Amino acid sequence: MRRREPAVWILSMATAILVAAPALAQEVTVQPAKGQNPELMQKDTGECQAAATKSTGYTPAPPAAPAKPEVGARARGAAAGAAAGAVGAEVRGEQYAGYDAVSDEAKDEYRKNEAQEGAAAGAAAAGARQRQKRRQGHREEAAQESAAAAYDKAYQGCLEARGYTVTQPSPPASAQQPAPTSP
Repeated sequence: MRRREPAVWILSMATAILVAAPALAQEVTVQPAKGQNPELMQKDTGECQAAATKSTGYTPAPPAAPAKPEVGARARGAAAGAAAGAVGAEVRGEQYAGYDAVSDEAKDEYRKNEAQEGAAAGAAAAGARQRQKRRQGHREEAAQESAAAAYDKAYQGCLEARGYTVTQPSPPASAQQPAPTSP
């Protein structure tokens, strides 16, 4: 068996710590306040997790990867609108008896104008869909945060009722708001 180089081992351990640190930072600290043994503490935490899930309907899970923002939706909408506008111009133009008598340059100009209007409409519609999806994502995110807060409160209350001291981790310095100053 080949022995690992110390630098490689240290690097792999540091990577594991950095990957696990965010998950560990979100855990609450539970301390027995009435001399509970580790087995009872494990049983109580499991029961309180189940009770919090039952009362809130929320099951904690690792955070999902953030969704990638939709790229190119407006451009695709503009392209679809332009194509529809040009085809529509051709179809509408052929409905008129004098259309064949109009010069090709005038027909091209008409199709171009209709394509531009269609592109603008398509881009606007795609932008509206994109904003709607983004707002929906924000609403779902807020609902998840609210459910998680209710779960945390129920879990903490259950543990405290069983005689444990529960402490929340302090938020990272970047998330803390500066104290307001009086004028």
